[in-house]
Amino acid sequence: MDLKQEYKNITNKEGFLCSISIINNKLQFHFLNNNKIITYENSQKISEDEPYSKPGTIIEELNLDLIKSTPEQTLKLAQEELKKLNESSINHFIILNQNKIPTWNITFITNSYKTFNIKINAITNQILNQSLDQLIRS
Repeated sequence: MDLKQEYKNITNKEGFLCSISIINNKLQFHFLNNNKIITYENSQKISEDEPYSKPGTIIEELNLDLIKSTPEQTLKLAQEELKKLNESSINHFIILNQNKIPTWNITFITNSYKTFNIKINAITNQILNQSLDQLIRS
């Protein structure tokens, strides 16, 4: 998946790129414009929503030129870490955003009803942190 090429395919961009998500193999680009998140899928604008961050949070511009790892490389690394925990995935979603550095944020739903979240530096492909939590608590 070539993120830069897909980004170039979007015409009439509104605002600046703040994140990219991959959910169910659907690639979406999210732009911040006038305190609204504008989402594009298949080069078409599909929604305009309120920002999904805490009030007062500064949403940074995502610089695609800094990204050195592909979604596929990053997902493979994350899956290897999940396997080390003897867990397997039902589903996952990927978010790429920038908070000082561009970061891949991948969350898996496991067969044992846990969430495994891992954050990976998108420049170096180094793991920043990871956590495994119960999805259902009694």
